[in-house]
Amino acid sequence: MRVLIDANVLIDALLPDAERPQGDRHNAQLVLEATARGRMTAVITPVLFAFVLHVVKPRRASHRKRMEQALEFLLDITEWAPVTPDDYRTALTSSFTDVEDGAQFFAAGRVGAIITRDVQDFRDHVHVPVFTAAQFVREYLK
Repeated sequence: MRVLIDANVLIDALLPDAERPQGDRHNAQLVLEATARGRMTAVITPVLFAFVLHVVKPRRASHRKRMEQALEFLLDITEWAPVTPDDYRTALTSSFTDVEDGAQFFAAGRVGAIITRDVQDFRDHVHVPVFTAAQFVREYLK
């Protein structure tokens, strides 16, 4: 299955629970592990990766090496979909209220599902299943 993974899930996987108490690190990491093992194809965009990089950028030297390795891992296991001006044009004229979410979705093209913590941001605008990481793990990875 080809799945668009939203930035909030990627950030949940990369940051410790103490830095992301609202997140679901365990299930987000299970999604990335399934991707690394070839059980699914995770799709991200340069915009998503740039946002993840901005949020998780190492602030402490002791943290830097671990985060660089995690970001390299993410680069290795994901498929990238470029975001074009047409993706933004389509998003602007779509029912998406969050144009950036719309652009990510349209850039990803044909995906079988979306994994996000903000399910409502996508659910009313797409014709593919939208899951939280926990829901996706229960439905597809157990």
